[in-house]
Amino acid sequence: GSIDISGHRGDVRCVALSGDDSLLISGSSSKTLKVWSLAERTFGQCLRTLDISGYALCCEFYPNRRNLAVVTTKDGAIEAYHVGSGSLVARKSNAHKGEVWSSCWMRRDGKSNNDAGSDASSWWLVTGSADHTVRFWLLNEDVQDKEDSAPNSAEVPGSWKLERTLELADAVLCVRVSNDGQFIYAAMLDGTVRAFYADSLKPFVSFYGHKLPVLSMDISSDGTLLATASADKMIKLWGTDFGDCRRSLRAHDEAVMCVRFQKATHYLFSGSRDGSLKYWDCDRFELVTQLERQHGECWSICTSADGEIIVSASSDRALRLWRRTDEPMFLEEERDLRMDTMLEQSLLDDNGLKRIDETHENATAAGLLGTLAGDQEKESSAPLKSTLNSVQGAEALMEALQMGDEELKRMRDIQSGDVPSSAPNVLLLGLSGEDYVLRSLQRIRHPDLDAALMLLPFAHSFSLLKFCERWLLNSSIKGNAATQHLELIARSVLFLLRCHESQLVASGERNLLSSLRKLLGMRLKQIQKTMGFNLAALQIWQQVQIDSNMQPFTEAVKLVRVEQAMASSRSRRKKRRTAHRIPI
Repeated sequence: GSIDISGHRGDVRCVALSGDDSLLISGSSSKTLKVWSLAERTFGQCLRTLDISGYALCCEFYPNRRNLAVVTTKDGAIEAYHVGSGSLVARKSNAHKGEVWSSCWMRRDGKSNNDAGSDASSWWLVTGSADHTVRFWLLNEDVQDKEDSAPNSAEVPGSWKLERTLELADAVLCVRVSNDGQFIYAAMLDGTVRAFYADSLKPFVSFYGHKLPVLSMDISSDGTLLATASADKMIKLWGTDFGDCRRSLRAHDEAVMCVRFQKATHYLFSGSRDGSLKYWDCDRFELVTQLERQHGECWSICTSADGEIIVSASSDRALRLWRRTDEPMFLEEERDLRMDTMLEQSLLDDNGLKRIDETHENATAAGLLGTLAGDQEKESSAPLKSTLNSVQGAEALMEALQMGDEELKRMRDIQSGDVPSSAPNVLLLGLSGEDYVLRSLQRIRHPDLDAALMLLPFAHSFSLLKFCERWLLNSSIKGNAATQHLELIARSVLFLLRCHESQLVASGERNLLSSLRKLLGMRLKQIQKTMGFNLAALQIWQQVQIDSNMQPFTEAVKLVRVEQAMASSRSRRKKRRTAHRIPI
């Protein structure tokens, strides 16, 4: 047997909603046109699959008629199908000599496209093709096209009649008609958009600015804004009166494939080859939100008549329907969230950080001492990758360094008598300036420490080295906080010296370098002696225990066994007393 899957077997290239938003059609590269239900009871069900003659590029519902759908193909054909029965109504196999990239509807009588009219004789289908032409077609449902060379053409009851042709200098990638029916807009392969009067087809205005071909465009409901999307990753907003560019938006990371205005608003949806779907406010020229669910290139999008629904089609063979909710959206929060995500992603993808020879994480105190003494040992070299945690740690450390310097300056001024005594900064949490900076350094995660130090500017790095010198001077004091974190201080000093050695030498801070070398070597020697003394003591203790045949441990085991035996005896006596009290 076989499994009948309702989804598409190829890239979904085009989608369209019916006028009452109850049906959805989608065309794919697998030469199929599918009809989907958006009704409440049968929502998401595939009602019918129609086999078309070629690779579908765009599809449309006939205006105000949900039972008639039109599709254009890559071979230059135009086909109309009855949605209910799935029968072919009309076909024009040689409508164009190239790909029919775009299509839209236009009233024949020049009235607004918003006026009701479901009669087939009331509308033109306007198509733009790679053969440098824009053509106007009239659907005759009752007149058969005898000249069509398509197979089984005798069974097709209707036909397409060509009534007007607009010749252009380059391939037409997108065509649109203004809502009032007065102007026709054609996007060209050369990156320009040209507007023509609908009645005479004479040029009206041209829109220049894109560096690469314009792939899609749309006109706002009030006809005042034209949005163009291009392969140069830009979206441009134009005034339709004079062709002035209102704003250029760097919208996506890849080519922008489709744009659609939300009905009766200046809000715009855009889809791109990078798989993202974005929602823009074209009055404020800012991004409102980004819809994250696409797993492939977004080829086409369409919006409902009331603006509450948007449908996207992508190369992952999926259709996604988005519905607007009543949940409030705060632009500041959305902006902060996007900035954090972009920052983290850019840091993770950044391969421009230079490679720094870092000390091995498991290096012993003796190894650090050998490095200070000048031993040239081979050390592992690893690229630093900054993360959001390292950036946040660097920012917190810079803020702590600034507050610590201010506190030290305040204490020096008070001791010199220049200023009267004042209360310390409450943000120091009752700590001294040195302890607060050490606390901030300690709070940085061990794997992120080197990356956080790498992000410090030279001024803050120099300030941190000053604090390290003070910590090393005070580390001999019993109970001082720096004594417990000498390894952290040594690691920070070594890394900062590796990063800023040339600047420190050029700035003439040789006294600081000599002091750090002397103090760090002395403190590490003390640790080495302490560790050696403790290790020797443990070895002596181990030997004593072996010589005494583990007497303390043996006695402890005996005491435990005696206590267990006494507890068992007490338990047996208690059971016997209970048994004697039972009456007979």
